[in-house]
Amino acid sequence: MILSALLCLAPQAVPRPGPPIAVEVLELATTEGHVFSQRDLPLTLRVHGAQGRRLDLCVQVFQLAHALAAPVTVPLEVAAGVELGTSAWHEFSFVLDCPAVERAVIWELRFVARTSTDGAWEPAGSARLVLHPPDLLAPLRACAREQRWFVSDPGGTLKTFLTGARIPFSDLDRADGRDVWACSRGSRLVADALVLWVPTKGERARRPSSVLDEAARALFLEEGVRTLTLRLEPGKTRVTIDLATLARLSDDPRAQIALVEAVELTRSNLSDE
Repeated sequence: MILSALLCLAPQAVPRPGPPIAVEVLELATTEGHVFSQRDLPLTLRVHGAQGRRLDLCVQVFQLAHALAAPVTVPLEVAAGVELGTSAWHEFSFVLDCPAVERAVIWELRFVARTSTDGAWEPAGSARLVLHPPDLLAPLRACAREQRWFVSDPGGTLKTFLTGARIPFSDLDRADGRDVWACSRGSRLVADALVLWVPTKGERARRPSSVLDEAARALFLEEGVRTLTLRLEPGKTRVTIDLATLARLSDDPRAQIALVEAVELTRSNLSDE
């Protein structure tokens, strides 16, 4: 009798809450959250701290402006009643609809999670997106209509991108492209032309020298260039940007913006001549 009374008075074991749940968005690591609008954005969400538990997970999107946050969506379900194993993290796929914007807009994805049907929803982290207009290359198309482009790119990455973006150019790696340049020597076409040069892998010194000796404007993509550089020579403009920009042109709006700025810089003195 006394023993049972003592047991009743003893403190009862209370289940300890599990570790806090945190969500990581893997795709944002490469572009730092800069994405194109007017497209579906597939996201991989890595969830930490939910091992061995049942998980409900939702995300709500807010648009940020100064100190304000306005909801863009209702809470969107990512996972419902999922029984998780004992791994330290689990991944979920999620597709976010990004409507077209006319200027850069900041979105914040706010995640909430719970581990029981009657439990409270708890914050599980956030991630920011910067949505850019879907077409940043309109200025380049306008430039290429006014000014002949000549491209030397043996690897073909830039030429493939320009072709897909509907930006016309003459190929200096082909005989017909070199012939166009040779036949136009001394004309306004060559005087106003822009030459874009990309090295082959591991190559640093190759130059289409006969063309560059005559070109008034040239844009180089070279390795290890931290910032856009401008070099003015008598009657010539030389702009250099990082070769790494090339690999990011299709997916990172900042790479396209850098290319547009570099091209516009080579053209900045056209009207003064």
